[in-house]
Amino acid sequence: GLSLLDDLSELGEARSRLIRRVVASAAQGQTSLKARQFREFVCDEVTKHATELLDNNFAVRLQAVYILSELTVQPPDYSGTPSIPYAGAAIPLLSVIENPDQPMAVKIAATIGLSRILKLGDLRAQNRQLVVDALLKELEDPDAFFWYQRSIVEALGWSDVVADDAGLPTVVQRLSQIMVDDRRPWQVRAQAARSLGRARLNNQIKVDLLAYGVARLCREMVAAHEQDPNAPYWGECFWNTYLAFRPDKDEEQRQVGLLNRLTSAGF
Repeated sequence: GLSLLDDLSELGEARSRLIRRVVASAAQGQTSLKARQFREFVCDEVTKHATELLDNNFAVRLQAVYILSELTVQPPDYSGTPSIPYAGAAIPLLSVIENPDQPMAVKIAATIGLSRILKLGDLRAQNRQLVVDALLKELEDPDAFFWYQRSIVEALGWSDVVADDAGLPTVVQRLSQIMVDDRRPWQVRAQAARSLGRARLNNQIKVDLLAYGVARLCREMVAAHEQDPNAPYWGECFWNTYLAFRPDKDEEQRQVGLLNRLTSAGF
């Protein structure tokens, strides 16, 4: 196992070998369904052992989270269909971000893994809500490390959770609040704008108000850029606000982006 390696530099290669074996874990002659079922069995076993390593030393914890984040039950195909991550890894990854004793780097890696599962995995609605609730709670501290905040905000954009149990559009409301919160770093606010462009909406949500909020953020960023034009994050921030309106090719297929939604709403 990973915890038995003497040279920590070997951990990454050991993880890569393991993931390659999981993806290839389908006997010749199996149907696509049987191959996936077998991979799910293998992923389940790997998840159990990886979860046991989440209280090990820092390097081992990090590699265990990478493993959970990279587990795949269906590899990509030549037609461009993306891989399908193993949804069963979501709960162990969730336990990482909920644990205040986990190092920040490990929590960031777990959030990125959850984002992949939310985006591409077959995660049940109940578990999606559990993930969203935990991510929203982690956003309560506006002074948390900006990279962690940004990773959480990105994951929320892929959650596909329209409303909570009370019928309130909690995800969109929280992303909107973060976008206008001047206590948050610019990178976080701009990522919130992009996530609003891809988030699922319902009839309660005014698309024109979301678009106005993103435009207002752009104006604020222009003014801040004039005061500090050499800050390294402006390119990323302005790009994310652009993508809130006009998403890239992959997201365009999902009919997201504020321009698409404004057109659909008759604006």
